[in-house]
Amino acid sequence: MSQTFCFIGDPGPRRIERLEILRTAGLKPVRINPCQRELEGLESDLPCALVVGAEVVGRADLIAEIRQRPSLDGLPLIARVREPDPEDVEQAFADGFDDVLIDGAEAQFEALIASFGRSDTWSAVRAPSGLVLLANENRQERIRLGSVLRRGGFDIRFAADLEEMEQWLVDEQAPRAVVASAKLPGGSLQRAVERIVTAHRIPSPWVIVNADRNGKHSPARAAEPEIVYDTGHDPERLTFLMNELLAPAPPEGRRTPRLLYESMVEFTHEGSDQPFYGYTYNVNSGGLFVRTLTPPPRQSRVTVEFRPPCGAGVVSGTAQVVWISNYRSDGPSTSPAGMGVQLVGWAPADRAGFEGGYRALLEMHGATDGATETGAGRAARPTTPPTASAEECWAATKTATA
Repeated sequence: MSQTFCFIGDPGPRRIERLEILRTAGLKPVRINPCQRELEGLESDLPCALVVGAEVVGRADLIAEIRQRPSLDGLPLIARVREPDPEDVEQAFADGFDDVLIDGAEAQFEALIASFGRSDTWSAVRAPSGLVLLANENRQERIRLGSVLRRGGFDIRFAADLEEMEQWLVDEQAPRAVVASAKLPGGSLQRAVERIVTAHRIPSPWVIVNADRNGKHSPARAAEPEIVYDTGHDPERLTFLMNELLAPAPPEGRRTPRLLYESMVEFTHEGSDQPFYGYTYNVNSGGLFVRTLTPPPRQSRVTVEFRPPCGAGVVSGTAQVVWISNYRSDGPSTSPAGMGVQLVGWAPADRAGFEGGYRALLEMHGATDGATETGAGRAARPTTPPTASAEECWAATKTATA
């Protein structure tokens, strides 16, 4: 992939400043026309991203044309939007864009460019406790799983056998989690885990890779809490398992159904008043998934503001980033790019508005309806749930809160 950054249409009202930010990040800004010949040129020199201006007509058809080209399927597509208008933002995601760039949200533009320029715009707020020990005897598997964990916001340390794993855990700081192969050489993983957990009192949770779930001596039974992970699955699934293990939400909160719900979200990082904009993908009773190419690091605190399900106006609350899904340019992922946030602080009225709307969605769709969701990538874009009238939402809310 080249270091070009493409625009179709106008880059925006602060064009000079934006182009200078691109060049400073080592990216080359290029402007093209939405014609067949120039789209074919993108296939031979794939840019790192493409921004389509707000004035470009037929954006949905243009996106469909780009997505039909297999070599462009991994190209991040960003819609420039003039104002943070919910209808314009929702239309951009409905057209198939991966994110929006709103005029005036310069902090989000700088974060976006930093991510493509391989710098770290979030270094000042990155949590220091995202350390994972990855113990695996297979070098290729260490590389593969390590890349998934790094995209999830973790720092990685490696071990190739039981002795190296145990020595590291005893001598160094306790990591956030241990991801260990069930086939580590050097003895019994089960006995090693029992010794580490009991004798050395290492509190870290464990992910056991390729364990025998039904075996008498499953090493997974030696650690609590633990999760078994099978590398035969899509490796991105490890991100979701880590979330289950480390998210601060109570288990009953994480078990509530995730329901498809689409709405613009404005979020600001703790200690800053610079707005970022995203789009909800799904909600459960205690949090939501926000689609954005610029998610803050895991464990960050953000203030989120959005329209609640089946409600008018907006609700606002403090949330913690419990996991992130970065954009993959090498093919479909188990989730669009964005962040899962756990809501941790509400005003009473905002909490009641959100929880009442969530219960209304449950009433409208049912626990087994197609409105529930378990993760989808760009190849299977989320669909809009059935639209309910104000009367239906009001009736469902009254039933849910009775």
